[in-house]
Amino acid sequence: MAASPGEIDQVATYRLSAWDVGSLPLGLGDVTVRVNGVERRVPLAGYRVMVRSVLPADTTLRKPKPQRPPLPDAPSVLVQWWPWILAAIALIALIAWLIARWLQRRRARRPQDDPYSRALGEFERLERLDLVARGEPGRLVALAADVVRDYLTARLPEAAASLTSSEVLRALAAREEVPHERLATMLEFADLVKFAALRIGPDAARQAFGEARGVVDETERGVKAREAREAAEAEERNRRARDEAA
Repeated sequence: MAASPGEIDQVATYRLSAWDVGSLPLGLGDVTVRVNGVERRVPLAGYRVMVRSVLPADTTLRKPKPQRPPLPDAPSVLVQWWPWILAAIALIALIAWLIARWLQRRRARRPQDDPYSRALGEFERLERLDLVARGEPGRLVALAADVVRDYLTARLPEAAASLTSSEVLRALAAREEVPHERLATMLEFADLVKFAALRIGPDAARQAFGEARGVVDETERGVKAREAREAAEAEERNRRARDEAA
């Protein structure tokens, strides 16, 4: 049948849970409809629903539990526990800060890395290995040259580790603190041993080892002299600036 003009169909859906079997009332209140100031009440108390158990026959006589009251509106977990959550965050932040302070103090107490001291330590380690007595004089020369290259890379920014021996010599040509002839001779001899498989005896290996250590010692003395000279010049400039300001 077609709806009359002006009619409105409205549907309300309710989800109900049955706590008993048999003919049960819906438990809904009356519906009040107001149209053009006219109020009409639609009673719903008489509507019922038939509930039948679908359990096996031997359990149909079991009395269901009584109906439970609706659950109250409880605050969320965050609302209930926010003081404890804030306390945990503050504790974690405090622990992280203490760990960071401890690591900072530990790094501050650690002696600064000195390229020269590290090179001397490597030379001493090579001496303890006694590679010449073990029949590896070429390996001693190659490792000593690596110690020199590592020292130069750490001490002088121009001597990058990726450069070849000839490129290192060119890069350090303007460095007056470097013994250029000794460095060139040592690197050339080490390259022949490493790349050309030059066979050498124990005496030549020991001499090359001593020359490598001598290059490092002489370079370090030159670097220290330059640093002392630069410090003296800076102090002189500061003195002059103070005198002019006075």
